[in-house]
Amino acid sequence: MLRMKAKQQLRSGIFYHDRHVHSIEYHDVSESCSHCIVRCLVIPSIPTSNQKKNPDHRVWVIMSNVTGNVHSADCNC
Repeated sequence: MLRMKAKQQLRSGIFYHDRHVHSIEYHDVSESCSHCIVRCLVIPSIPTSNQKKNPDHRVWVIMSNVTGNVHSADCNC
């Protein structure tokens, strides 16, 4: 299980460096709140010739500013 998570993290880093992840937005909820919201667009890993049939995925994450733990996340994929 640990090895599988390491592979997934490595793959996600490669997607980021290859610019599959773009239009990143960061929002601090408030100064008194220890959480933030991050939104971005992600190019699908399996490309298609028709962009309208397979548009970029919209991803959002709510996470702790202190620990980095993800509390909630979603993708329209």
